[in-house]
Amino acid sequence: MAQAIVALLQQSLDLLIQQFEFKLCVIRILETERMTLTVRGQEGISSKHLGESERKLNLVTYIGTAFLTNTVVVIHDTGH
Repeated sequence: MAQAIVALLQQSLDLLIQQFEFKLCVIRILETERMTLTVRGQEGISSKHLGESERKLNLVTYIGTAFLTNTVVVIHDTGH
């Protein structure tokens, strides 16, 4: 079953990249016991980045704000 989920996530990533021409696309899943968003699928980033990519849910970060408030957050310069 886990392999089916991984395959579905990869198909979703491939479709998003094809349709929207993203240079970077990441799928994160909520781990409720730790209240973090953890990468479960990615295209366009190195595996080194994955080890540093877990995100705690809070309103301090863009990703936390978007998730907790269920809103879109537009960021023009993701490096900042």
